[in-house]
Amino acid sequence: MGKSSLKGKANSKKIVYDNNGGFQVSFSINYLEVFHKKECNYNLYKGLLNNADSPSNKIALNKRKIFYFNDFFEHSYSNSFILNNNSHFKTNPDFFGKRINIQAIVGENCSGKSSLMDLIYAAINNFAFAMVRGQDQVDGEFLLYIPGVFLNLHFSQTVVECSNGCEYETQRNFLLCCEDRKISLKQEKDNSFDVVNEYELNYENGLFNIVKESVDYRSISDVFFYTIVSNYSLQSFISSNYTYDAYRMKFYEGAISIEKDCSPWIDKIFHKNDGYLRPIVLNPFRGGGKIDLNNEIQLSKDRLTATLIFARQQESKDTTEKINFDLRYHHLEIHYKNSFLLKKVNEKYSDKSHNAKLFENNESLYESTINLLSNFTFVQYLKKYKISLDITLLNDIQKNGITYLCYKILWISERYAHYRQNGTKALEFNLELKKIVINDEIAFGKLLEQIKSDKSHVTKKIWRTLRFLYIKKTVSDKLTFEKYYEDILNFYKNTISEDNPFNLSQGNFLSPTDADYTLPPSIFEYELFVEENGRVVNYQYLSSGKLQQLQTLSVHMYHIGNIFSIAEGNSKSSVKYKNVNLVFDELEICFHPEFQRTFINYLLEWIEMLRISKDPIAPNKIVPISLNIFVVTHSPFILSDIPRNNITYLKEGSQVEKNIQPFAANISELLTDSFFLERGFIGEFARKKIIHFINEVMNGSVLQESVNSYKTFINDYIEDPYLRKVLTNLLKNRLEFF
Repeated sequence: MGKSSLKGKANSKKIVYDNNGGFQVSFSINYLEVFHKKECNYNLYKGLLNNADSPSNKIALNKRKIFYFNDFFEHSYSNSFILNNNSHFKTNPDFFGKRINIQAIVGENCSGKSSLMDLIYAAINNFAFAMVRGQDQVDGEFLLYIPGVFLNLHFSQTVVECSNGCEYETQRNFLLCCEDRKISLKQEKDNSFDVVNEYELNYENGLFNIVKESVDYRSISDVFFYTIVSNYSLQSFISSNYTYDAYRMKFYEGAISIEKDCSPWIDKIFHKNDGYLRPIVLNPFRGGGKIDLNNEIQLSKDRLTATLIFARQQESKDTTEKINFDLRYHHLEIHYKNSFLLKKVNEKYSDKSHNAKLFENNESLYESTINLLSNFTFVQYLKKYKISLDITLLNDIQKNGITYLCYKILWISERYAHYRQNGTKALEFNLELKKIVINDEIAFGKLLEQIKSDKSHVTKKIWRTLRFLYIKKTVSDKLTFEKYYEDILNFYKNTISEDNPFNLSQGNFLSPTDADYTLPPSIFEYELFVEENGRVVNYQYLSSGKLQQLQTLSVHMYHIGNIFSIAEGNSKSSVKYKNVNLVFDELEICFHPEFQRTFINYLLEWIEMLRISKDPIAPNKIVPISLNIFVVTHSPFILSDIPRNNITYLKEGSQVEKNIQPFAANISELLTDSFFLERGFIGEFARKKIIHFINEVMNGSVLQESVNSYKTFINDYIEDPYLRKVLTNLLKNRLEFF
């Protein structure tokens, strides 16, 4: 930290269990310290470096800025960081709920909000670049390293540790440090920070050096966090704004080197089916800088459905976990997509240059899986789920479901890093034979065993398909989810309980994830119908503001749910992060003030429903997730739900202090104070009209023929009674003067 020093130390304390036998943990991002160096990447710093920070200013080159996100430290701008013993976050950690911390970043346009967040994304990106080193990639799409980043990002975790047979709650402090060509993760020990991982790039010679690596990418979740970002502004994450000198990795005979690459680095951290190895994802996905809005609404529907089903179930149960959603699940209508899989396979494997189709119909596609369907290991795998491959017992839809299952197993084995060890040996699609081929019987058996033990988001669509195939009777091409689920349960009742592979219970989901895994497989599509204000509405016909609200929430809950689903302690699986940082940027887009006013509460209800931050209910032993939440906004309606200590005010690239307590404060007062509306909080055009009126009345002779127009202006256009009275008295006094 240069000349900076850390004074004070968080003490360990004996853990106090609550009534449920759980324990408190927490996670917070506390400050960002940026350094102004000659080598700074000014494309990133933008609004955080004002005129005084010009590279021609030698004094400014040694300058640093600190942005405090809470009161974990005293807000001192000297060369020291002093722990605040009266910190609101530490004395009242459950203010927003167990394991939840919410912080806001506010300021007018051009104040530096986006630059601040971009620097955090860049630092996480650089750390992921060095740590993951292409482990998650299939198609050669690598992260890029961004030079010219100088910062320290401080975050803390409260964790449970064992010592001498006792469990203690201990606070651990970390720094993510960027110094241009060096990136390090450090942990506080005895009032100083020791390096956990450190990497260095030699740009001139194209070298990448692992200085120290105490924790690899498989276990990084023990000391780091995952970041989920949503920003629906059309002006955000434009590829060309993130295209400048960067570096990519090259791999040759086990050696790693780097080379210059001027591709847009931001494009690399959108969701890439990486098993959550990279600790950051941006939403919505922008292919070539474009958002596919049709796809986004379908994704939000899929992400939302299970939560609404679970919430509706809770209404009829004797439980305190009732959530008062303004939407209620009504029903699903399921439709068979006859050509879905055929189109998907043809797009992946056909010769696009000749516009040729590899398969003409579903029957020929089904035949391409014959090697799997006749394989003893695969047959035994399906028998465990009471699925028969007797073609005389299958209709066309079920055959298409089995075909989808085969291709999904193939694609998982190719796509995810932790499956490729078995998958690349076991299976391949042979283009010449037009068939899925088993290359290694032993590896294929291991692959199926790995899938069978994986109940994470990676295998969710496989489990959906197995449940569908579990229904042995003919299904129509149109049915309701309720009928579909009823059929699954009826077959479940006819089996021995211990032998039931799906662990279903009559009408009882333990979480939204349970409901999610029971939805139809991808060869079906469905329409979601909800109840809103007493009427039944197709989800996609809700208002644009409501859809935006649901989309914003569901994208975060989707990724959290995926992380939550990953098995704990399985180093060969995806990374299960225990601490997650949510960023809601430009949150108020499309939101009516009422949606803004209720957003924080709505968000907390969703977190409550998903049980992601709550102590597990037996026999569920899943470790809960701790959440740090950033809300980057202009909205005073949102700010009124957040205490002063958790708000970062920005102005002209620097943090400023505000004395007002916004929590539960009057909205109009927040408008004038918190959002820097120094010229008042009426429209600028209206303000100029009023100033023009005052100037005319005060500085000139008031003609009698103008009096009526002045009165009309005051009485018909000025709504505020106090302002109307002031202007009326002004006009009256001037008339008496003349």
